[in-house]
Amino acid sequence: MTSQRVLILEALVTRLRDIRTRDTAASGATYETDAGLAVYVGERPELGESDPYVAIAVLPQEDDVTGIGQQLAFMVTLPIAIEAIASVDRLDEPYLAAEAVVADIKRAIEGERTLGGLVSDMRRGSTAVVPREPGTTTVGVAVTYQLTFKEPWGNP
Repeated sequence: MTSQRVLILEALVTRLRDIRTRDTAASGATYETDAGLAVYVGERPELGESDPYVAIAVLPQEDDVTGIGQQLAFMVTLPIAIEAIASVDRLDEPYLAAEAVVADIKRAIEGERTLGGLVSDMRRGSTAVVPREPGTTTVGVAVTYQLTFKEPWGNP
């Protein structure tokens, strides 16, 4: 049985992979970038010569668990940072490219707010520049979402 966290991550990745510049995506949205061609979960990639110019990293953070009631279930709020990443070596304006990707991320994620019933609440947090480490070949901008869902005791 797949855990609720995995189902949530898969639903987010499905939405993000829809980010393409083709006429109209399956969701009905129109996107500025093709960042959906490179979506990574749990890692921030370095973009090399054979990689796309832009990518997306889905980075789950430490969750917040509240109470156990008579139903023997937790309410879990899972923060997920979604980073727009752009190559500094292969783009004239990599930061602006990352900003275009983060706008596409918001378009893709902020349609239907329950991820098909997987979460009871979705909230957007801040959007921030990802600090660039010395020697890295990418810049990034991250937007954080808070996803709340019910997790039964012993049945993640």
